[in-house]
Parts: sequence; structure tokens; C-alpha cells
Amino acid sequence: MVLEDLSRRTEHPGGAWAGLFCATCLALTGGAARAAERAAEPASQRTLTITPTLGVQGVFTDNANVAAADGRSDFILRGLLGLDAKLTTSRVTARVVGEASYDAYSRLSELNGWSVVGNGSANLQLIRNTLAIEADGAITNGNVSTFGAPATQRHGVGGRVRLTTYAVGPRLTMTGGEHVDVAAAARFSQVFYRTEGRGSNRPLPADDNIVQLVGSVGTGARLRRYEFLTSGEFVKDDHGYKTANAVQSVFVGLGPKVRLITRAGYERVSPLGLARISAPIASAGLEFSPNPRSKISVEGGSRYHRATWAAEANLQVSRTVELTGAYSKTIQPGQVAVARSFREFVERSTQLQSADAPAGFTFEGNLYGETSLYRSGELRAVYTGATDSVTASGSWANRTFLRAGGRDRTFIGQLAYTRRLRPDLALTLGTNYAHTYESPLYGASKTYGFSGRLDYKINSRTDFDARFDRTRSRQLFPGGERIAESVVSFSVRRAF
Repeated sequence: MVLEDLSRRTEHPGGAWAGLFCATCLALTGGAARAAERAAEPASQRTLTITPTLGVQGVFTDNANVAAADGRSDFILRGLLGLDAKLTTSRVTARVVGEASYDAYSRLSELNGWSVVGNGSANLQLIRNTLAIEADGAITNGNVSTFGAPATQRHGVGGRVRLTTYAVGPRLTMTGGEHVDVAAAARFSQVFYRTEGRGSNRPLPADDNIVQLVGSVGTGARLRRYEFLTSGEFVKDDHGYKTANAVQSVFVGLGPKVRLITRAGYERVSPLGLARISAPIASAGLEFSPNPRSKISVEGGSRYHRATWAAEANLQVSRTVELTGAYSKTIQPGQVAVARSFREFVERSTQLQSADAPAGFTFEGNLYGETSLYRSGELRAVYTGATDSVTASGSWANRTFLRAGGRDRTFIGQLAYTRRLRPDLALTLGTNYAHTYESPLYGASKTYGFSGRLDYKINSRTDFDARFDRTRSRQLFPGGERIAESVVSFSVRRAF
């Protein structure tokens, strides 16, 4: 409920490439530990593969400048340059996947420009299965708010934001004798924001440096009915935010599939510009494990001198259906929320290891840098059949701003259906919905979207796709704007 359980998850300018660069440097340099044993490694364990990709995409839009009035149609020619690099040795595993593109508008040439997206990760084992240095980074593009986002991401549109984040640090995992498991991690993270579109007057959150220390000592499943876990966390950023806590958790078996959860601890939070909060932590709940691959927990209690509850679910309903969900409440600035969200994405992708895992980190909702009481929940359902797959997800965020006042309440839902028509041809249909109920900065709004995509594998190295995207947005206050856009695109990519 309170902080990251290390057995499950652990959490200037010009820094657009910082995350990928950090992961790449760790992977390619490897340190003295890697150099000392490289000569003794079998050739089969020293594998470096680099797969470049070239492509071209044509995009026709009926509202190139994403305007509420006087929208102009245009054709965009996009050049694509991609890279997929993997490194595997006896001590180092790393992967960097990225793509750079250039948008050339036929009519609105002032919107021309470059875009970059990518993800990178690396793991260097200093002491095998005990001490490692980890690095993860991502570059992604999105919109400053849910209102007015283009039907497809491209350079030059108003309100477009490039977000770069990365984290690097050591992780220790070991067993203390035959009695306890010890885990600890230190992590340095950075978050960068940059406006890439024209005509946006919305202020972006400030760039941030974040330090996180986490640790835990626990008995694991050694005892028949009981498990004890002592954990602590410290987080500090560059803008005056600081939090530290320590929690003692006790799990008591009530049956073969049910455990009672009790927690007690203490926490201090220092939000920027506000009085420090010092409060006890207490909660109780139940954990249910219907099968070895499933776990559901629900807890209620007190935190920040307020009533609170938390929930987490990872449920393997059947061989083809999986459900995941979580709900939590914490006090944190927007930059720390981004860093935590990225860490959760990394660990979720590692756990899933499937075709249905998210391909890249994205940010959704409205961007803020202010500290808030941040309540968030998400639910995701995945069906994977022989020829069909369905993914449905919904996320809810309720931010109460502690200094300026006001709230932001936003719901985002997505549904995607994919059918493999034949081994080399797949059809994907999707829809999305975003509703900001209230916001002190952006106001209330609704956005609907629909997409259809056809993917055809010409051969083992060449892919073709054609797609249609449609989006409609409207602001829900007097005098609010309405924006609509339809986009047709096609692309060809060739790997070398």
C-alpha cells in the first residue's frame, strides 16, 4: 500500500537523448568487471546485433494545424530512420530501440521538423545475481492536455510536448543466511520537458532531478503461516520536495489462498512551499491468491492524517485472459509522478514479456508540475487467442493541488481489437476516450477517437501499413472550442 515492495517493483537541457545515452553507455562500456572476464567469454555469449530501419510515410490530414477554426488540409511526407540494438554478454544485457523522423509539410512548411522516440535499458552484473547497475530511459511525444491532441503524433502541432526521462543506479539482492531476504536500490532520475509545437502558450513543468533510495528486509515464504517485511523509502527532488517513510508489514495466512495484511509505520513529507506533514501509517486488508499466477490485495487505513485505501490485482483468469489493476494515493509533484510511472512501465513490461506488453512508454492526461494529493487507479484486461486479441484499459487520476488549490479529475479509456487475417496480414481497430471533469489550468473537456490499421508483412524485412485515424475534442464550458481531425496514412519500412 505504502511504498514499493522490491520483490515486485522498485522505482540539462539538450537532454533529449539522456535516457538512451545513459543506457547505451552502461551497456557498451560495461566497467572493469566486464573487461576482466571478457577474454574468457565464449564467442556465443558475446552478442551484439544492430538492426537499422529505413522507411517513408505519407500522411494526409484535413486539419494539419489542429485548429478549431480555419483548419487547413495538408499532405505530409515523413522520412523514418530506426535502430534496434541489442547487446548480450555473460554480465551485460542491453537494448536500445529508437526512431527519428522528419515531417515535411506540402503547404504549411513552417511546421516542418524532426521528432524522436525511443526506449533503452541496460543491466550490468557486478556480482552475479547479487549486485547490479541498472539503467532505463525513454523519449516520447504527447500533448500538454487531453484537449486538442492531433489524431496522429507529428511535429509542429500546438501543445506538443517531448518528454525525456531516465533512471540509473545500483540494485542489491541477497539472502542473509537462511533466514531473510535483503533488497536495496539507489536511483538517480531526471525528467525533461520540451515544447515541440507552435502556438502553445501553456507553461510546462520544470525539468527535475530526483534521488530515490529504497530497501527491504523480509522473511519471504520461509515460515509456514507468517511473513514479516520491513521496508523504507527516501525520495528527494531539485525543487524542495522530500519524503521518507519506514513501514513494518506482517502477513498472516488464514487459509491456503488467503492472507491477512497489517502494516504500521511513520512518514514525513515536505511539499514545496507547504508545512511538513508528519504522520503515522496504518492499514489492514486481505490478500487473495486464487492460483499461483494471480494475486489480489485490498487494504484500508490511515495516511497523511487522512483515511485511505489501496488495491492491486494481477489475475490470470484463464490461459487467454489476464486482468491487472491498481489504486493508490500519495503526495507528490508531477515530475515525481512521471518518474514513478516510467518505473512501473519498465517493470510491467519485464513481467509481461509478451506481444501484448506496451511497445513504448507514453504519458497521458494533463501535465502539471505542482505538488498534489495524487489519487490514481487503473484497470487493464487482455484477451489473447489464436487469431484474435483484445486489450481494454481505463485509468483515473484525481489530483488535489495543495498550494494553489483546485482539482484535476481525468478519466482515460482505450479499447483495441486485433485479428490476424493470415500469417502476413493483421487488422487492428481501436477507440479511445478522454474526459477531464475539472481542471484549474485546462478546464473541462471531452475527446473521442477511432482508428483502423492494416499491417502487411511483404517479406521478412519489409513491412507495409495503412491506417485511418479520427478524433473529436470539445471544451465543456461556455465559449469552449471544438476540434476535429481525420488522417489517412500509409508507410513502408525496411530493416537491414
